[in-house]
Amino acid sequence: MRIEVLASAGGELRIGRWIEQHWLAVLNLLVALFAALPLAAPMLMAAGWQQAGRWIYSLYHLACHQYPARAYFLFGAAPVYEGDALGALARASHFVGSPELGWKVAWCERDLAIYGAAALAGIAFAARRQRVRPLSWQLFVLCLLPIALDGFSQLFGWRESTPLLRTVTGALAGWAAVWLVYPQLDRAFRASASPRSPCGGGATDWAEAAPSLQ
Repeated sequence: MRIEVLASAGGELRIGRWIEQHWLAVLNLLVALFAALPLAAPMLMAAGWQQAGRWIYSLYHLACHQYPARAYFLFGAAPVYEGDALGALARASHFVGSPELGWKVAWCERDLAIYGAAALAGIAFAARRQRVRPLSWQLFVLCLLPIALDGFSQLFGWRESTPLLRTVTGALAGWAAVWLVYPQLDRAFRASASPRSPCGGGATDWAEAAPSLQ
């Protein structure tokens, strides 16, 4: 029984060390995939693989309204269609595009900027993680003010935002979120890298003792 407990502690220590060493790479990969997959939808549509493209649109519709008038288009006459350019299709979430207009990115402009900036900020943090301190809550709230003002003023019908404003405010929010959260996560994983046993001995001591008791 004692040997099994020691072996289990050694396995937990190895898992903990792996997580501490690789959590950022795994998280960056997941965020990058989550941010980039909507860009694959118009590429698949243009290539003729429409079933795969529509699957991505359906999946990401759970996270984004996908209004055509607030999305970027690829492989068409223009990258954006504002105002009355799309007529009744401006808020038709189901409309994914056409060969003439191009194919809609499965993110709206703001969401594409948020998650794209988060992916790039995570990569930048990986390169400078030893020198980056967490963003203060005050600065984080300040970075969210532009997206809040732009988004809510549009939501309440006071004004209509623009692709540039949606992109800039979204990118600022995504970058700020990473700067706030990732340094704190890094500190937490480093602090928990060497867990202690309930009996006062370190997990390292348990793992080293296990072979001698077999």
